[in-house]
Amino acid sequence: MAELITLDEAKLHCRIDSSEDDPLITVYIAASLEACCKHIGKAIGDEAGQQPFTPGIKAGCLMFISMLYEYRTSISDVEAKRVPFAIESLWSVYRDLGVM
Repeated sequence: MAELITLDEAKLHCRIDSSEDDPLITVYIAASLEACCKHIGKAIGDEAGQQPFTPGIKAGCLMFISMLYEYRTSISDVEAKRVPFAIESLWSVYRDLGVM
C-alpha cells in the first residue's frame, strides 16, 4: 500500500522548509492516521472493509499533524483528549455509528 500522507505533503502543509524535524513529523503522520482510525472506528486503506482514504480524511490528518507540530505540549488535560472541531467535522462523517 502506498503512503497515505508523505513527509513532503506534511511539511508543505506545516510550511516547514528544513529537514531538522523530519523524524518528529514522521511520528506525527503516524499519530494522525492512528487518531483518525480510532475516531472513525475502522482502518483506512484500499482493502475490503477499510474506509477509503478520502480528501476529507486527508485534510483532517494534515490539520492534526500541524496541530501536533505547533502545540507540542498540551495546555490542559481537556484539550489533550478532544479532537478539535474542524478535524472532528471532517472525520465524523465517516464514523462508525457504534464508536463512542
